[in-house]
Amino acid sequence: MRRAGLPRPHPSPGLIEYKKVIEPVRIEGDGADGTVRITNGHDFADLSHLVFSWTYEAEGEAIGSGELAVPPLPPGESAVVKLPAPPDAEAGAEAWWTVEARLAAATAWAGAGHPVAWAQLPAAAPGTGRARALTSGRRRAATATGSCWAPASSTRPPAP
Repeated sequence: MRRAGLPRPHPSPGLIEYKKVIEPVRIEGDGADGTVRITNGHDFADLSHLVFSWTYEAEGEAIGSGELAVPPLPPGESAVVKLPAPPDAEAGAEAWWTVEARLAAATAWAGAGHPVAWAQLPAAAPGTGRARALTSGRRRAATATGSCWAPASSTRPPAP
């Protein structure tokens, strides 16, 4: 495959996005409740050819990982799978679960361990941080705390 404008033999972001869109296994959920929903999107195969794993990251550092027990779901079926108890992390740290499905054995098209599907889920409910705009003359400054905030603009003065 020709990669226009890419000097190295790495897949382009578009190719990675395409792989994500067509992945045959859906991994969805809200990591904050400690579960994920696994859906088999195959038409004829169950999930016995895959191994599932989890990684727990806090502030970008992996602090725990292991295998995830997923039943060999028939085609088109789903199951809710419980994640393990999260490893200890610093209070207020941004934390994420990464769940992956990989080939258990080599096939004609890929080696054992090839990633087939993955998802990254927040490990806790979005932060309750508050952002407050401070105005002084024509200059504006914003102070934000917490892990979930977005810039906003208003002509009203900040709330006390």
